[in-house]
Order: sequence, then structure tokens, then C-alpha cells
Amino acid sequence: MENESDNLVKNDTDVKELSKMAVRGGVWVFIARTASNVLAFLKFIILARILTPSDFGVMGIVLLIIATIERFSQTGLQQALIQKQKEIIEDLDTVWTIFILRGIVLSLIIFFIAPYIVNFFNLKNSDKIIQLVGFSILLQSFTNIGVVFFYKQLDFKKQFIYQASGDLAEFIVAIILAFKLRNVWALVFGLLAGRFVVVILSFVLQSYRPKLTLRFSRMKKLLRFGKWITGSNISIFIGGFLDNIIVGKLLGAASLGYYAMAYRISNMPASEITYVISQVSFPAYAKIQENSFQLQKIYLRILRLTLMVCLPIVIMIWLLSSDFTLVFLGFKWRPIIPVMQMLAFAGLVKSIASTSSPLFIGSGNPKFEFNMQIIRAVTMIILIAPLTLRFNISGAALTVIFSVIPMFIISQNYVNRIVKITWAQYFGIAQFPLIGGLLMSGIIVFSLKALSLNEKSLFSGGILLFCIGILGIITYFGSIYLLQINRNDAEFNQDFRFIYNALIKK
Repeated sequence: MENESDNLVKNDTDVKELSKMAVRGGVWVFIARTASNVLAFLKFIILARILTPSDFGVMGIVLLIIATIERFSQTGLQQALIQKQKEIIEDLDTVWTIFILRGIVLSLIIFFIAPYIVNFFNLKNSDKIIQLVGFSILLQSFTNIGVVFFYKQLDFKKQFIYQASGDLAEFIVAIILAFKLRNVWALVFGLLAGRFVVVILSFVLQSYRPKLTLRFSRMKKLLRFGKWITGSNISIFIGGFLDNIIVGKLLGAASLGYYAMAYRISNMPASEITYVISQVSFPAYAKIQENSFQLQKIYLRILRLTLMVCLPIVIMIWLLSSDFTLVFLGFKWRPIIPVMQMLAFAGLVKSIASTSSPLFIGSGNPKFEFNMQIIRAVTMIILIAPLTLRFNISGAALTVIFSVIPMFIISQNYVNRIVKITWAQYFGIAQFPLIGGLLMSGIIVFSLKALSLNEKSLFSGGILLFCIGILGIITYFGSIYLLQINRNDAEFNQDFRFIYNALIKK
């Protein structure tokens, strides 16, 4: 019994340290994501005054085609390496070689189908652009496979350095060449420069030196895991893009513009938060995949954090969407208001369901992730056309809701197979955010009635909306803190202190 107690203390200490590493890693992932978005926004603002809308249109179509081809051909081998607990040194060269072979095949396919793409989309004289952008896949495939250790060791600081450097290189080259060339080639060479810098820095920051080697016995084992990741990626693509395709096809470009704007505003905050959490939690789960107690402990903390952060965002989008739209976008964008509200709810459900994805993959159950995503994709395929034809863009938003609800249900069923969680634990996680959300909603509704924003200018209306949002957030987090201040099981307050200690008291 004494030995078991010692092991339990040691395990509890290990999981605390692992959680601290994940929190710090999350900060670096958030910084990297923010830096990438800021650079992309600045690049658009600057280049919008130099290049034409058609230049951006051509590049947008080309990148969409490349992303589609890449998505449908992902092997899942990198995730397999991160998830694997045993030594992976002998697997690295095989995976690196497969990545290069994949890059060669995809680049050749894109090279030969470029003329057909040009004809299909009526992109005059753009075949060489498509071919050169396709070459970026081959260039990227030479990235040092040793960077997988950044993920396995939760060393996201180095991950940030080489990714942010690539984004910065793309930004600088695109801006400089835009002033000189004044055409879409500035975007193309900027992309290539960014990929090139990432490849170089992957060898500078990671000492491992891969060699061209193929060991079929090891490749077979990794592909057995990776096939589920490939299937999941395809399903995610269908679930995430089919609504845009159908709206554009059935309702036209104007409706697609409304829908895309509503989706972007309503889902971006929660999606960014979910992305950060999934990036750091997957390798954390992989490290403790054989210990169900530790898996449960970290999963519950991640679930609490996700709900605690995403719920107030959804509430603000729901309650402030009308005033936000009229103040910042104008009267002509009013059709997106109900769509934004529906998609915000769908985003919350998807964010909670998505907390299970890194758990499934990290614990060695990628089939669960595939089943969850295929349910969403199939529901989307069945409902998107009839509901869009019946209710226009609101029908598309309803389809998104109907697709994420079964995804959520099946995800929680699979979660309970890996980590036993009772309904009492779910209620314990949800009760305080829900109470805080109700109080926050009351403050926001009262503030909106007291302050009429319809006749305010962009500046004054924006300031008032910002103040109302801040007041709502203070109410939300303050109420959660006060409701638990004298409780022994104050898990949310413990999470606040834990995050503070992980970041400040290293």
C-alpha cells in the first residue's frame, strides 16, 4: 500500500507539471496564432491598395484548390509519431521519406492538372501560378521531421519561432515584391519565401538530421493509425466547407457573402480558442495515455476551461449581434443577425465536442475521432441542400446546428469509454458558468435598454459596445469566483490559480 501511495503522489506531481507545460505551451500557440492573423491582416490592408481584387481572387482560388488536395491526401503520420509512446527515432526517416514522396506526387499532379483548373475557373494565364504554388507542397515536405519533438516535449516556444519566422518572411517578401511587380506574383513568391524559411529553421532549431529511408514494416504500423486521421480530415473538410459551397451554388454570391461574414464573426473567437487548446492537449494526452485517472483529470480541466471561456463569447455574440452589425457593418448587413446567433450556438456545441478530439487521438483511439466527424459530415450532406432551399442562409445555419448536435452526443459517449465521467461531474462543470452566464446576460440586456445604440456614430457606438462587453465579462468571471470563494470543491477558482502559477510563478 505504501508503494502504491508513493506512486500516486508521483503521478499527481507529474500531471501537475505536465499541465503547467501545457498552459505555457498554450500561451506560445496563442501568440503564434495571433501573430499569424495580425500579419495576414496587415498584409491584406497594405496589398489591397497595390494589387487588384482579381489578384486576391486568383490566389484565393489557387490556395483553396491546394488546401483541398492536401486535406484529402494527409497521412496522419505526424500525429501517429506524437501519439506513440515508444521510441520513434527509427520511424522518423521513414515518415520523412513518405512526406517527400507525397510532396513529389502532389506537385506533379497539380502541375499537370493546372491547365484544366484554369479552364474550369476561367483563370486566364494562371497555369504557371498554380504550378508554382503546387511546388510549395514539395518544398514544405522537406521540413525536418525532427520538429515532431517540439510537440512531444510540448516545446511550443521553438514551434512559435520557426512558424512565426515563416509568416514574417512571407509578409516582407510579398510587400516588397508588390511594390515592384504590382501583380499576383508578389503573393506567390511571398508564399514560397515563407515555406523556404520554415524548412531552413526546422533544421536550425532541431538537431536531428533525417535520411531517405523506407522501412515498410514500420510504415505499415504508422499508416494503420494514420488512416483514421486521413478519414477524419476529409470528414472535417466536408463538414466545414460544404455549407459554403451549397450556399454559393444555390443562392448566389451575395448570399454566400452574407453567410461567410456571419460564420466568420460568430465562430472565429471560439474556433481560435479551441485550436489553441487542441494543439497543446493532444501531446499532453499522448504522454499519459495509459493512465485513465490522469486522462480524466486533464480532460475535465480542459472541458472546464473551454466552457468557461467560450460561453461568455457566445452570449455576447447572441445578445450584441444586432447592435454590433448596425454599428460596425451597417444596415445592409442586417440579414446576418439571426444567422450569426444560430452559428454562435453551433460554435459553442462544436467547441465542447472538439475537446474530445485530442483525447481520442492522444489516447490511441483515432477511430472514435473519425466516427464523430463522419456523423457530422453525413448529416451535413443530407440536410444542407433542402434546408438551404427552404430557409435560405438561415437553413444553412440550421444545418450546421443539426450536424454538430449528434457529433456532440457521440463524442461524449466515446469520452466515457476512455475516462469514466458521471453526469454529476458534467453538472458540476456546467453549473457555475451557466449561473455566471445568466447574470452576464441580465447586465448586457439592461445596459442595451438603458443605452440606445441605434442612433450612435461608429466611434461612440463602438466604445459603448466595448464597455458593455467588458462589463459583461467582469460580471461573468466575478460571479463564478464569488460563487465558489468559500467552497472546498472550487475547481474553477483552482484553475484560475493554477494558470496564474503556471505562467507567473514558473
